[in-house]
Amino acid sequence: MRTELLELNPDTDMQVSADSGVLDIHAERRVQHKIADRSEFH
Repeated sequence: MRTELLELNPDTDMQVSADSGVLDIHAERRVQHKIADRSEFH
């Protein structure tokens, strides 16, 4: 079987297992957003 999952690192973002003839593929994409520091004066 071959699959293409864009922007996923197979070493850290995926788990593949097979048990009793069932193939299980779990993938999770984690995105971090950095919010720029803001300074507000009143």
